[in-house]
Amino acid sequence: MKPHKIIPPKKSLGQNLLIDKEYLNKIALEVEPDYLILEIGAGTGNLTQALLDRGVSVTAIEIDQRLIPELNKRFQGKNLNVIHNDFLLFSEHDVLNIVQDKAFIIFGNLPYLAATKMIQMICEWKNKPKKCIFLLQKEVA
Repeated sequence: MKPHKIIPPKKSLGQNLLIDKEYLNKIALEVEPDYLILEIGAGTGNLTQALLDRGVSVTAIEIDQRLIPELNKRFQGKNLNVIHNDFLLFSEHDVLNIVQDKAFIIFGNLPYLAATKMIQMICEWKNKPKKCIFLLQKEVA
């Protein structure tokens, strides 16, 4: 694994970066190899790494421009596509353009301030993911 630059989380984005390897590995066990993986908020790439270690391709939507170059550097040559955008601005159509009629699973360590809205948005889609694996702060859950 390539060493990566430490970039502090932005409180204004509600970022809370997951670093516990035990939780990361438990979450990654939910990967199903025949499904496209969509990750909301790759952050510094800890969950991304655990997912990629399971041998799948990941498309990550990351709002924080500061993190994009480091993610691309850290995972160069891996099956990762990083899209710089705010997931809340994505429509179901945008997601379908990414997954291209393939079955997909969404993973994410969702930010406190946006988690409820993100979940509501996904629940309203006609073409739903196979499953969603989210980490939420206790107050949101």
